[in-house]
Amino acid sequence: LVAYLHVPEREYRNIQKDQVVGIDIDALQGQRIVAAVTRVSPIVDPDTGTFKITIEISDEQRRIKPGMFGRISIVYDQHTNVLQVPRSAIIEESSGTSVFVVEDDKAIRRDVTTGYSNSGMIEITDGLTDNDRVVTVGQVGLKDDAVVTIINAAEEAQVSDNAPTD
Repeated sequence: LVAYLHVPEREYRNIQKDQVVGIDIDALQGQRIVAAVTRVSPIVDPDTGTFKITIEISDEQRRIKPGMFGRISIVYDQHTNVLQVPRSAIIEESSGTSVFVVEDDKAIRRDVTTGYSNSGMIEITDGLTDNDRVVTVGQVGLKDDAVVTIINAAEEAQVSDNAPTD
């Protein structure tokens, strides 16, 4: 099978022939298909600002049917051993990006710098340590120095061994 993907021109330098591609097809319920980029068009469409890539998919079991809907992920860079928090913990405003951390049972708003994101997690490149306890639920209405009670300590900032981006 062949899939064609139109990619924004700003990503042109990140896509190469033989690059590994992950495909998640809704009808296959979470079974990721691994494929590869076989062609990269040298021409950018001036109307759309995109270039076309061709992905060839091997499916000996014939699980994939033409017309099925799927999401294609192309990993073009990886950061290892990075600090990540759930995307839901991030508060984005015109003044910047922040999270609430819990210190002495109080919520403290802390400015952070974010990096790559993948699978609902976002990399924190500055502003947190791996020991910080991050508020992941209810932080939208939270005020600085508000008293908080930790319900589930499992959803704190965590260090990931590998944080790919797509």
